[in-house]
Amino acid sequence: MKYLSLLVSIIVLFCSCGSKGAPSGGQQPVTASVSDTGTDEWDTYLAHYDGGAGSTIVNMSLKGRAPVAGCPYVVITGVQFTKCKDGLPTKDAFAGLYEVADSVEAVVNGHGKAIHAGTFTHECKRLDYYYVADTAGLRTKLTRLYVQAFAGYEASIHITEDRGWKGYLDFLYPNEETRAYMADERVIDNLLKNGDSLAVPRPIDYGVYFKTADDREHFIVYALHEHYKIESKGNAEGEYPFELTISKISPADITIINPTGQELKKQAAQYNGEYDGWGCGVVK
Repeated sequence: MKYLSLLVSIIVLFCSCGSKGAPSGGQQPVTASVSDTGTDEWDTYLAHYDGGAGSTIVNMSLKGRAPVAGCPYVVITGVQFTKCKDGLPTKDAFAGLYEVADSVEAVVNGHGKAIHAGTFTHECKRLDYYYVADTAGLRTKLTRLYVQAFAGYEASIHITEDRGWKGYLDFLYPNEETRAYMADERVIDNLLKNGDSLAVPRPIDYGVYFKTADDREHFIVYALHEHYKIESKGNAEGEYPFELTISKISPADITIINPTGQELKKQAAQYNGEYDGWGCGVVK
């Protein structure tokens, strides 16, 4: 991700910015945030599903090694909560839900090898996904925990074989469109941290890479027709060595920038190109 890597460095040093990128079934991304804990990379996104909004916390770093052969079973467990608005917890619900989640984690980890893949909250229910090596007796332990410590909640426990980790790969892990939205939002977050006035129009740079110089020239015809300004052409390494940066004036508004990026990605693919994200200067 050449464009993102370059511009993220610029954010840190010079206050500029840049980017690139679940559940299936027409998921529409809404918001996202990111944090790193140890060797795991956890990310959060909010999306629309049948029945309303759903929030997913997912261990992104598992993607490179899933499925893990030693953990062929998935445990999906959690509670229904009443302090709920639009299907998601109200602020005063979190303390209790965190207590439940921490207790469940202690039981599952204490049972044997376990990998926490993520958490899905939807329709006033919060469910944790664990992949485990052994399930014998685990349901009994979890049932005892819920009955003895959390009788005020309606609990659910679902344990099944999932050798292909479809629960993680096809459901928890965000699809390409959602990952692109998440990356765009992280750029917006960086702008805000640097004091940007997002509503002020400014040149938004978009990076695209091509396999051949001719492909790049053909794309430039499209870009000019769509009123983009050609900022620069350069050379890079790798499968897409022909770099192009184009720009268009707009606010740093994700409802404008994300659809623009999706369209540029679609158009670039017609010319054997790869859209690689966007960036802009901070405007205060």
